[in-house]
Amino acid sequence: MSLTCTAYRSLSFLLISILLSAKNTNAQNLFANSGFESLNFCVELKQFCSPEAWFNIKPVCPPQVTFSPLPFEGAECLILDVENVYRPIKNRSFVYTMFCCPLQKGKNYKLAFYLHTAQKKFYGIDFYFRHEEFTSTNFLVDTIRPSVHISMEDIISEYRGWNYIETIYTAKGDERFCLLGNMSRDTFHFTSSQRMNKMGDVYYYLDNISFTPEIPAIPCSDYEASSKRLYDQDHRHTEQSLVGFELSEPELITDTISVPAVFFETDKSVLKPAFKKLIDSLLLKMADKKTIHISIEGYTDARGTNERNDKLSTDRAQSVRNYFILRSTRLKDNITAAGRGENFPKATNTTQKGRAKNRRVEIILSYTK
Repeated sequence: MSLTCTAYRSLSFLLISILLSAKNTNAQNLFANSGFESLNFCVELKQFCSPEAWFNIKPVCPPQVTFSPLPFEGAECLILDVENVYRPIKNRSFVYTMFCCPLQKGKNYKLAFYLHTAQKKFYGIDFYFRHEEFTSTNFLVDTIRPSVHISMEDIISEYRGWNYIETIYTAKGDERFCLLGNMSRDTFHFTSSQRMNKMGDVYYYLDNISFTPEIPAIPCSDYEASSKRLYDQDHRHTEQSLVGFELSEPELITDTISVPAVFFETDKSVLKPAFKKLIDSLLLKMADKKTIHISIEGYTDARGTNERNDKLSTDRAQSVRNYFILRSTRLKDNITAAGRGENFPKATNTTQKGRAKNRRVEIILSYTK
């Protein structure tokens, strides 16, 4: 399943004029793949896993949701994580993209899109614009103020659960990247019965998003090149997709190493000596390369409770991270650890062999030669 919804084609006669108006400004839209119809074939999972041109600030896998509305138009829409009922605020993820043209200082831009709250209370969503690309190592949500906050007052109309939203933003100058999600410092109070997957996530849905100059203008000269760069980036499960690299920069390489749980003490996060030797060997091979980021992700099989599996997978990932840093302190600011629990299995959990494949730690290396 991808970070998208399923097909819906029926349109309201009352909204046709709005849609036609939006189609006429497609050439002005600074968002690539604004309808989320084109899907990216993720190189890590070897499957279609998310919309082209849209990225997550931390590695995510396609969520298994209990509810998906029919898209406002077309066959796809964007799933936006807004809160986690088990770990509010701390467990939020964010979506970002790059504008096809940098914003011009003092110029007004119209942000418009359709929003579906999946029958949940609408607390609001936020947009944050800046020149630098977003990564988990350079973005701390509690240190910024959103560029645009969307609230109930911005809803113009509603049709079959889809709310049409429109607002104006005045550019500060040279903003190039757009991040969206829940940036509130307060908890969105959803109950456990409102969670939309086993992990406890709650989602809103977006469709037909646009960001256009209020006064029409000719797109910048690198509009097409920027759009192509977004579509050409096929990585989704590393900490840094780095679509903002200049074309002359060295190519970013991503490798994933899957380590079975036999390298840990049973049901513990203690590394066995053989695992430490593997990491030592890996560090030697990486010595002549420029490490951009290392992401450590722990996984378990489906036995046991969610809480136990989340803790064990997190502890194991953190143990690997700690050993990396112990052996190479320069990596401290470029390595992250996360536990995925029993989610995203590689094989069936109904057999011993399948469960063994699911108990693993994945080391995702991003580097240039």
